[in-house]
Amino acid sequence: AEKPKVAIDWNDIMAEDLRQVLMHEFKSDDMGGNPSQDLMLRAVDEYIYALDIEMHQKLIFADVSDGGLYNENDPSKSLDAVKDKRVYDANYQRFISDLEARFDDINGRQDGGALRQLILWRESLDLQ
Repeated sequence: AEKPKVAIDWNDIMAEDLRQVLMHEFKSDDMGGNPSQDLMLRAVDEYIYALDIEMHQKLIFADVSDGGLYNENDPSKSLDAVKDKRVYDANYQRFISDLEARFDDINGRQDGGALRQLILWRESLDLQ
């Protein structure tokens, strides 16, 4: 079976960090959880805007002819993740690549780049 992209690109430390963060994030407020922790990142508005553009405007609500999932002329013919797997997966992979490029651009404009963003985020969560 093909490994998910995260399993290919991430090392064990990064995967464990994500596990710890997710366990923390999804605690209830009274147990110390904080679902808005990502707001501590510099340029969070830019990340959210990039996600909105790539996911909503260029994938979900974009017409199939433009690389999206939606069929404007006949919504019943919008792409189905199972029946139209090849095209759906290709469009989804383009979304991931384009979003990654946007995030890399945002990271690159921050003082210290992606590494500094990661350090700030981990410090805000008290991760070592």
